[in-house]
Amino acid sequence: MRKRNIKLVGMIALFFVALSMIGNWIISWSMSSLTEENTTLFTATVEEVQVMGAADDVAVTILVKEYPTGLLLFNSRAAAVPPDRFRALHPGQQIWFRVENNKTMYLEPEWWEKVPFVDICSLKTETDDIFTLEAADHIMGEVMKGLRIRCAAAAVVSLAGGVALLMSLRREKMRKRRF
Repeated sequence: MRKRNIKLVGMIALFFVALSMIGNWIISWSMSSLTEENTTLFTATVEEVQVMGAADDVAVTILVKEYPTGLLLFNSRAAAVPPDRFRALHPGQQIWFRVENNKTMYLEPEWWEKVPFVDICSLKTETDDIFTLEAADHIMGEVMKGLRIRCAAAAVVSLAGGVALLMSLRREKMRKRRF
């Protein structure tokens, strides 16, 4: 009886994991597209630019006069741009940047003490498109592709494990009926 209960709990857990992974896979499709409609354009004045790291592990923080919340561009987004282009920004320079609509609240005064940085998805000056929305969308698509593959694989493995346990439980039940 105890072995049966363990299999039953394992089967339920594996089916739950499979459903969760399928849900994550579906959600990843809605997150993979950055457009002008699901982002908001802001303008600000540069106070300081901090470029940390190197190669693929780069983080760029831009401190601006208008918001105490720093503007953050990190990992593959920041690595897609030569660091010198960020370092060329100087105090007093006007910049335009885009933030996903679901993160714009972090630039409102009630969030300033709670959220030290907000992730931006484009950056430009009067004369230079430093990081475009199209580039951010492409990078996000690549990241989401990897996530979708991992979620699909985890769902298939979990589902297969759940089905195997279900079949094992059914075989045990059939054996008990025979005797």
